Amino acid sequence: MFRNIFSSAVFSHPMESSMPYPAEHHHLTKHKIIRSARRRFNRHGFDAVSIDDVMAGAGLTRGSFYTCFE
Repeated sequence: MFRNIFSSAVFSHPMESSMPYPAEHHHLTKHKIIRSARRRFNRHGFDAVSIDDVMAGAGLTRGSFYTCFE
């Protein structure tokens, strides 16, 4: 009847994931960003495109950019 809201799943460590990303996830994400950047730069030029524009085109957040690129 009652759900245990204090289970270990609720308070698990952020680095401990029950479903880690597949090995190729990082590679695929990086290529998705590059494809989005290429499309935006070709249409609008380098000066008119921001990181947020590129990431929106890739369907990702700004943080993903910094995860994939130095």
